[in-house]
Amino acid sequence: MTFAAARNTFAAAVLSAAVGFNLALGAEPATRAAPLLPDDVDFLVTAWQFGLVQVRAAESAVGKSSRRDVRSLAEQGALGESLANDRLHTLAADKGVPLPEEIDRAHRALLGALEPLIGAAFDAEYVRDAGIIAHEQAVALFERARDSADLDVRRFAEETLPVLRQQLEHARRIEAESVARRVAIR
Repeated sequence: MTFAAARNTFAAAVLSAAVGFNLALGAEPATRAAPLLPDDVDFLVTAWQFGLVQVRAAESAVGKSSRRDVRSLAEQGALGESLANDRLHTLAADKGVPLPEEIDRAHRALLGALEPLIGAAFDAEYVRDAGIIAHEQAVALFERARDSADLDVRRFAEETLPVLRQQLEHARRIEAESVARRVAIR
């Protein structure tokens, strides 16, 4: 055995013994994450629900909308939320937080309100409810999460907020243009 191999074997043995000793004393393994506070768990679950419903509503909008700008909002939203959902799913798994597979009753109500609508009626409801109201709530949720004691939760919230704000402003512009068109027609 070479000197380098012997040194690596010895180092591994010392490290293993140290970890075993610390565990015997009741210390947590270094790789184990500290448990999240209840507010952080609530944030992850609520953000997950928001993401799920936004993707479903956006998929519906792509097929039901009569306006190109609304379809564009939906396509951007579906892409952004899908990416955020992937990151959120990984974060929750790393933190040991189970995420629901189904959309909860409160979030299903948005989808239910959109379901029977098509064309202009769908567009108005989608932009107002999924685009503006839901994103205002999401921005407030993510702003609160920026104060999380958990660095990973805080980072996720901070990195996601600009996309949520952009979607909110896009929806507000579409609604303002719709109002302007209605006023101009009268």
